[in-house]
Amino acid sequence: MIERNVEINFYGDIKIINLCDNYDYFKTQISLNFSIDLNKMDYIKIFYEDDLNNKIYIDNINNYNQLLSKIDKHEVSLLKILISEIEKNNQNKENKKEYINEENKINYSTEILNSILDYKKNDIKKKENENEIIFKVMCSICKDENLKNIIYFCLRCNNYVCSKCFETIKYKHSHSFNIIVNNEQHSDIKEIYNNYNIKNLIYNNNKNLNNYKNYKTLNTQKKY
Repeated sequence: MIERNVEINFYGDIKIINLCDNYDYFKTQISLNFSIDLNKMDYIKIFYEDDLNNKIYIDNINNYNQLLSKIDKHEVSLLKILISEIEKNNQNKENKKEYINEENKINYSTEILNSILDYKKNDIKKKENENEIIFKVMCSICKDENLKNIIYFCLRCNNYVCSKCFETIKYKHSHSFNIIVNNEQHSDIKEIYNNYNIKNLIYNNNKNLNNYKNYKTLNTQKKY
């Protein structure tokens, strides 16, 4: 496979992509890397600039093949992506030789831009949620349930504490805490707690048995 690495700039979001031979897959690459809904690909313009700073748009398979040829010859190393309505607005303003600031440049395309950015934010949030770990336990202090990502457990008190409440009690609590950040650690600490309880139970039973024996011995001695 031929390496055709090219830098792509989408309003400051810069990615390096290895271009393939297929134009349709190229558009899919753009969609995946910049979290742009495939249904909104018609709203964007992909282009590079030639030696005279003219914009050469990549909007069909012929232009795409020409781009690949130029990349192979090391004549193109940067592509840019703009939302089409913004680009039309910029060109109209340039033709009229009027000054416009950065805020005014997006006035004609706010709805389209927000739609694409919302899709991108939702995609990022979705990925963050996929990485979240939910522990089905309750914080002993704030009583929140289904604690996320990091929890603390006191073996002696048999109490779970969320990370927020832990910050308020970490210097006050007299026992040490176990930090749990994944399900394997959670299973492990539950096993340790069960073993701890069993040992305590055996210890208490033996202690009670010894106390009972001592009591019987003392009572027997008193009779004589």
